[in-house]
Formats: sequence, C-alpha cells, structure tokens
Amino acid sequence: MLGSTVDTTVNQWSLNPLVSLATSICTGSYLLWRLWSFTVKPWLRPDEPKPLPYWNPFLGEPFTLRLGSKKMIILTDNRDIATTWRDTAALTFDPFVQQFMITLDISKKTQETLFRENSTSMVQGENKSASLLVKENPMHHAFYHLQMEWVKQQLSGNMLADIGDNLLGYINQSLRLARFSTNLHSLINTLLKIRVPETLGVDPRFLEYYFGFEEAAWKMFYQYPRLLPGDLYGAAKSILSTMTNFNDILQTDGLDMVWMFRTIELEMRQLDLPSRDIAIMSSMLFWGSNNNAHTICFWTISHIITSSKACSPSGSVDLTILTNHCPQLDAIWHEVLRLYTAVSLIRIAIQKTSINSKAINKGDQVMSPFRQFQLNRELFGSDATEFHPERFLKDKKLANQKGYHPLGGGNTYRPGRFLAKQEVYTLVALMLYRFDIDVEDGSLPTVNAAEPSLGAMRPIGNIRVKVSERKL
Repeated sequence: MLGSTVDTTVNQWSLNPLVSLATSICTGSYLLWRLWSFTVKPWLRPDEPKPLPYWNPFLGEPFTLRLGSKKMIILTDNRDIATTWRDTAALTFDPFVQQFMITLDISKKTQETLFRENSTSMVQGENKSASLLVKENPMHHAFYHLQMEWVKQQLSGNMLADIGDNLLGYINQSLRLARFSTNLHSLINTLLKIRVPETLGVDPRFLEYYFGFEEAAWKMFYQYPRLLPGDLYGAAKSILSTMTNFNDILQTDGLDMVWMFRTIELEMRQLDLPSRDIAIMSSMLFWGSNNNAHTICFWTISHIITSSKACSPSGSVDLTILTNHCPQLDAIWHEVLRLYTAVSLIRIAIQKTSINSKAINKGDQVMSPFRQFQLNRELFGSDATEFHPERFLKDKKLANQKGYHPLGGGNTYRPGRFLAKQEVYTLVALMLYRFDIDVEDGSLPTVNAAEPSLGAMRPIGNIRVKVSERKL
C-alpha cells in the first residue's frame, strides 16, 4: 500500500516538469504569435488595416478579420464605402455571383462564357446581327454585366410604368380571388402570387418551393454542405425544373415583364448554352427581381394603423400619387427598410488598391454591414432601434444621407427597387382600403436578427388577424 503511494508520488514528480515544459512552450508560442500578429506585424506594415483583436481600435479606420485562410477588411466609415463603390476596376462582386452559380451546378463552360470579356465572336445563329450582345455592346462587356443593364432597362422608365399598370391589375385580381388566412405572413404570401407568371403555375407547389428557397438562400452564399440545409437544394432543383419548362413557352406568354426573361433566354441560346444553365440564370433573375417583397409588405402592414389616402372613392389607385406624393407611406417605407434589412457591402480585390490610405491586396475581401449605420444613434437619433417613421417626415433628406443603404449601392444597387416599391405600396394601399384587418394578437413579432439575411430580415413569430371585406 505504502509502496504504491510512493510510486504514484514519484511518477507525478517526474511528469510535472514535462507538463510544465509543455505548458510553457504552448504559452510562449501563443504570446509570440500574438505579439507578431497584433503588435510587430502591424508596426512593420502601417499601410495595412489593423487586425482584430487589438487594443483601442481607432474609430472609423478599416480593420482586418481573419476567417481561416481568408482575410476580410471591415469598413466602418461611409467615405470608405463610397471609395469601394467607385473602385470597380480593383474591387468586384463577380466572384460571389460565380460561387452562387457553382452552388446551383451551372456548368464551367457557361460560367466562363457569361463572364468572358469581348464575347461577341461567340454569338451564333442566323440572327447574329440582331443580337443585343453584338449591336448594343460597343464596350464589349461580358454577357453577365450586359444582362444587368437589360434588367435595369426593364425596371425603369416607360417599361417600369407598363409593368406597374399590369401589376395593379394582377393585385386587383389577387385581392378578389385569394382565400385569406388568419396568419398575416401567409396572407401576404398568398396575395403576392401575382408575382408569378401563370406559366409557372404548372407546378402547384412552385410558390412553396420558391419561398422555402428564398428564406434559406443565404446558406448557399455561406457554402453550406448539401446535407445540412434541409430542403434548400431540393427546392432549388424543383424551381430549376419549372424554369426549364417556362423557358420553352416564353414566346407565347403575354406578360410585359417577361421581356427581360425572353431577351436573356434568346441571347443565351445564341451563345449555344445548354437549357439547364439558361434555366439557372432565369431562376437567379426571377429570385433577384422578387426577393424580399413579401417580408417588406409584412413589416409595413404590421406597423400601419390607418389606410393610405392614395385611393379614390371608386377604389382605384393612382400609382403616380401613391409612389411620389404620399409622404406618410414614404416614411413608413423608409423606416421599414432601415429597421428590417441587413444588406452588406462585399467585394473581392482582383488587384492591389487602397482604401483610406490602407493597402488592400489581391484576394482580400472587403465588407461593411450596413445595419451598423442604420441603427446608429448619431445618424438616426436616440430612438434609432425603435420604429418611428416620423423621423423621415421631419427630415426630408434623411433617406438620402450617407449611412442609409438598405438596398445597397454602387453597381450592385438593386435594380428591382422601383418595382418592389410599386408592389409594396399598391398592395398595402388596396389591402387597407378594401378590407378591415383586425389584430387578434396585438404583439408585434421580433425581428430575427440572429439569422444571416441577404436582404429583409424575417420575423420570429407572426400576427394573427381577422380579415373582412368592406362594403364600398
């Protein structure tokens, strides 16, 4: 017994120096790494953004965050954001789009074709001279960049006005025919079926797949393994199948908004790209032009307690008045975007450049979460975390000031913002004019700020409402 105790004690004595040595080596290595990473290296390279963590970061100065092997530069100053938007030669969003395409299994050949500069020579077919890629591309832009110009053309000016007229008709029809639920979010999703061309209705579960994809699409940007995100990839597969059928019948569809789908489909076929890849591009376009509208509608209607005055006694809507001369609705729109969107600036450096005198090397990622500005008390007052649309009525320039970027900016400023505004305004005005909406559960849901978002943040919970049609 005594011998066993003595042996144990001797063994502990012999092990303690080894444990102490190992602990000293680990501690010393960590301290040396920290000294090099956060003291010596920043001192040797003062032109590069400082890495986190470091003591007393200088407010407004870019800093570095490392995620594995990736180096990310975080911007905290509006002037740096403007610099990033202007520097399109060195800083680009294209790699993120390309990664999204890869996640959707677009072919390597198609991806290279879409982003190839001076791709005019690749256009095939008898109508080559009529191709927009040929006759309206004097700067020889890549197809993908030219496509975004076509989208902007469709969603602005006279084309937008035509879409607005059609949109109003679809919303009117939806309000007459929809079966209302007592769940506000489901009600809005039902009403917004008007966003889906009738030819997409060949699959009765299309909207179910679409909304499921929209809510989980952020996982694709974070490159979630296919086994983890549940039905995300299954929903994407179903959407692509429907879009493939949709492309086959585009020429017989009468929707004016389909012009951009039809144009892009035709131009991609002249590049001899496979049907499935064309369907992927159509799906991305459809998602981009419809994304977030139902969530913005939900938050807008949730906060409104009186109806808009943009309706005439007959119940018709003047879109010009509604979108340009309705300050109360404007204020609510701006406040909802400010409080419930989580858009970020993100770029990758394709060549060395600088921001705020700090070196940005090739391969560095540049990022700035805009929500940090939109909840800033110095910009929006001491009640910046609360819903008070009156702030936009008191200060007419508030929505144009630096620090308010709920829809992005630069060459990634969302081209569908005007269409989304028309859609939300029209639906809100008509719903509140034609129906009595009584709140059965008066508590406003909290926003799901913990889950990553590519735009409008979803609510946690819902609002139960009782909807009854008014006798006009």
